[in-house]
Amino acid sequence: MIVLIRNAAWVVAWDADLGQHFYRQGVDVVFDGNRLVHIDPDYTGKSDQIVDGSAFCVMPGMVNVHTHLQSESLGRGLIEELGNPALYMTGILDEKSVFVTSGLTEQAGGATAQLAANAASTQNAIAELLKSGATTVVDLAVAYDGWLDLLAGTGIRAVAAPMYRDAKWHVPTGHRLDYLWDVEKGRRDFATALAAVDAATHHPSGRLGAMIAPMQIDTCGLELLRDSLAAARQRRLKMTVHCSQHIPEFQEMVRRHGVTPVQWMHENGLLGPDTLLGHALFLDHHSLVQWWTRRDLDLLAETGTSVAHCPVVFSRYGQMMEDVGSYIRKGVNVAIGTDTEPQNMAEELRMASTMGRARARDAAGAMPRSAAPRRWVATISAGWRSAPMPTW
Repeated sequence: MIVLIRNAAWVVAWDADLGQHFYRQGVDVVFDGNRLVHIDPDYTGKSDQIVDGSAFCVMPGMVNVHTHLQSESLGRGLIEELGNPALYMTGILDEKSVFVTSGLTEQAGGATAQLAANAASTQNAIAELLKSGATTVVDLAVAYDGWLDLLAGTGIRAVAAPMYRDAKWHVPTGHRLDYLWDVEKGRRDFATALAAVDAATHHPSGRLGAMIAPMQIDTCGLELLRDSLAAARQRRLKMTVHCSQHIPEFQEMVRRHGVTPVQWMHENGLLGPDTLLGHALFLDHHSLVQWWTRRDLDLLAETGTSVAHCPVVFSRYGQMMEDVGSYIRKGVNVAIGTDTEPQNMAEELRMASTMGRARARDAAGAMPRSAAPRRWVATISAGWRSAPMPTW
């Protein structure tokens, strides 16, 4: 089937010579099945369907590499602005389920109500992602009944990342972070997660993939992390884990091992091209951790480790990456996620660019290449019709 998008107002196209995307205006975009066959004005060939593109921007589908579809929308309007000043402003350590799920367990059929809430939250989040231009999403969730079929039923391409861990966070005083360890439960949950991963990769929809997803660097023992990475490599998948996402975690890993979270992962062979770190915000160069080494960013670049950057959620705590442009210029593969609601990929990209420039105090601070700012400024002055745009 040949689909013609006629006279698209904006098109985000790829320039192979520049090695980056650029804008075009007022052109026709033609697909033959799943192949892109034409991006130019005045298409005169055959078409089975014509779409008026005069009010639209046509662009490649964005990939959200890190979010929690099931849990985050449940707390919408309740928990997104919560941050604990006694724990360096982070809002993720204190128990928040009292705000969003306690009522479900108090009523008859609480389990059924929870599953209905899971479905509603996930479907709402995916609708937001599709509306904001994302066509693929990595969903980090604790595996629940019906999860994979629910993802497949939305039509999005989804990567199921079932989470598990050896320990839970516990904040008994409001200012002290403790860990409640249950390694046997961690192993059971790991087995459950692997079963979900294998089911996702063989799902009949053909639109599901999977990642191995131990939850957090501070809540998983070394054995669990090593076994997780081995399971990922055996299946030719990626492993993703939250790492360097808040200051108490950084301090805890230093207390345990005398090195930063990233350095500990490197010492134990856990970094590499098959590892995606959730956030990697508080590295040893970050001004808020005041650590003495300056190795973390180089280690990520040298090992080919990727980073999932989610700027909006951290901005709510008054925090930011320092800075995204420096990661990219070092050669670190930085990808974008939403992490929480709203599930708006366009806003995440905008915030990554804006905060990257603000932190670098440089209008070109978030550009991916040292040569890109000169092409960007020069082409804008000549006109917008073919202006290059930054890529991530």
